Amino acid sequence: TLALVEEDLGAAAAREAARELVVFMQRPGGQAQFSSSLRQAAVGNAGLQAVMAEVLEHPEQGHSVVSMAERLGVSSRQLYRLVRAETGLSPAQWLEAARVDAAREIIHGDLPLTSVARRAGFGSDETMRRAFLRQLGVTPSGFRDRFTSTGSSA
Repeated sequence: TLALVEEDLGAAAAREAARELVVFMQRPGGQAQFSSSLRQAAVGNAGLQAVMAEVLEHPEQGHSVVSMAERLGVSSRQLYRLVRAETGLSPAQWLEAARVDAAREIIHGDLPLTSVARRAGFGSDETMRRAFLRQLGVTPSGFRDRFTSTGSSA
């Protein structure tokens, strides 16, 4: 079906449909599905929601657990409790997931992986590579290959 969408509407539309449906355009065997749940997650604490929204909106900025806690006006320990209660993740795990999510959104073009890493808030492409492996079980280049156009045309 995605090949038909690609044929009729183009690769970008097919890629977006695949993301919305949480499927690969060319799904390799044995690989996990990927979803973008961070953008949809609602947080009960309004202050924490604002801090998280800022990270998601501007992942390239120098966000850290300490800066998030300062922005919220709590200690790093209290931030840990709040984020863990809301997401089940530590603040560092959530921040890494947010950056991986941001990288996934911009990785599909011709932008070099080093630029993708910088725009997603990673210090380097190696840091992004390790985060992708932890979060998704695939490297950024492997992820890009799997979500690239199938190349079918008739």
